[in-house]
Amino acid sequence: GDARSNNRPPREHYLKRISEKARHTYWLNPEGLAYWDSGDSIASLYAAHVDAMVEVRNLRQLEDFVVRDL
Repeated sequence: GDARSNNRPPREHYLKRISEKARHTYWLNPEGLAYWDSGDSIASLYAAHVDAMVEVRNLRQLEDFVVRDL
């Protein structure tokens, strides 16, 4: 997802619980990095609970992510 709250209360405690139980947690964000934390985006709030939040908008970025983290 794009980490936008849609003007609803954040529910990062759910993500925190998932991340505590998982070996690794990555957020593949389809929104451009320049838009994170703008408007109703709370990307930094969620990013605090994952190993990495990465912009993945196309196959090249997905490939770069997979190759980097193997």
